[in-house]
Amino acid sequence: ASPRPRGEPPPPVGRAKPPKVPRLERFTLANGLPVLIVEDRRLPLFELRLSMPAGKLSEGSSEPGQSEAAASLFFKGLPGRDAAAIASALTGLGVSIGVEGRRECALLSASGLTRNAEPFLRLLAELLTRNAFPEPEVRLWRDQTLDRLRQVRLDPDFLTGEAMKNTPAEV
Repeated sequence: ASPRPRGEPPPPVGRAKPPKVPRLERFTLANGLPVLIVEDRRLPLFELRLSMPAGKLSEGSSEPGQSEAAASLFFKGLPGRDAAAIASALTGLGVSIGVEGRRECALLSASGLTRNAEPFLRLLAELLTRNAFPEPEVRLWRDQTLDRLRQVRLDPDFLTGEAMKNTPAEV
């Protein structure tokens, strides 16, 4: 297309095409978990988000950090399968996955090729219902968390903030 001559008005704007909104399917599993599915078959990929009411707000005062520990240890063990076996299964399926302990919920996200969705969902169901939290993995997580906390206490920004808490504000 050649450029418009100077001073000529632009062509009229055409009608906007209505967006193609995928159909949303809703149902509830027998255990009460609500499920929302949006299917889009343009690419052979799946993407999953699972929100569970297991965040920091659900922790008791005697259980601080429990939701973070559960999120960090989620893929670390099943009866008869250790963290390496679970990681190997996920890698073999080509699934990218993450678990995050948030304030109000635990959020699991995953994505991969559609052809691997079914075996992944079987593994996920097993993790959700039979997770073992093996003692060596729990101990390792605890030790690493304590090391991180000790490291934070050496950080100049942290130390400055702590010192400022005890300094009266001048007006």
